[in-house]
Amino acid sequence: MLCKPFEWKLNKWYQLKVEAKESRFKFYLDDELMIDYKDKTHPTSMVGVGSAVHTTTAHFDDFVVTGDDIPDLTLSVSPQSKLAVIWAKEKRF
Repeated sequence: MLCKPFEWKLNKWYQLKVEAKESRFKFYLDDELMIDYKDKTHPTSMVGVGSAVHTTTAHFDDFVVTGDDIPDLTLSVSPQSKLAVIWAKEKRF
């Protein structure tokens, strides 16, 4: 298992990439591999993003899920003020 320490900087955007293949998970920040581990707890199901601290506000942009069994639904949203947030809530599967 690989787990590099990292200190977040406020008001900075990061590029997060997660690869999930079977029971192996790799997490990248700005193209640097930060976490690499195996976990059989969640063999299949849903993908999502969020922040773990209730006093933290996190913003996510350009969220994409790809894979052999993922349909290409072309549900991109062009932000128009708060409209993108409302539309994102409506697009839940």
